[in-house]
Amino acid sequence: MERITHSEVVDEPVQAVYARWDRFEDLSRFVEGLVAVVRTSQTHLQWRAAAGNIWWETEIVEHIPERRIAWRNTGQPKQSGHIEFEAQGLQRTVVTLDMEFELSDGARKPAPDMKQI
Repeated sequence: MERITHSEVVDEPVQAVYARWDRFEDLSRFVEGLVAVVRTSQTHLQWRAAAGNIWWETEIVEHIPERRIAWRNTGQPKQSGHIEFEAQGLQRTVVTLDMEFELSDGARKPAPDMKQI
């Protein structure tokens, strides 16, 4: 399994940053390489990446408002992760992404780019 851990400081209140990430259907507006996210149930989402027109489904396994969202892939390849939100005063938030995943043959490990959080 490969692992990515990356943190960014965002000059916005934790409530605003969390709310943006919690609207999964809107993530394709600011996550590069993501074409669409479709909610199929309260805890399941289908994702579509631009590269190769790839679809996958995830299950939300933990959802703590303004603190943490965790997920796991329901199919192959294996993938899971979480994103945490930590208030640093009233107008600053540390966002930390932690993901584990299997690389398929010929795939490259993606570089995290959260600059547009």
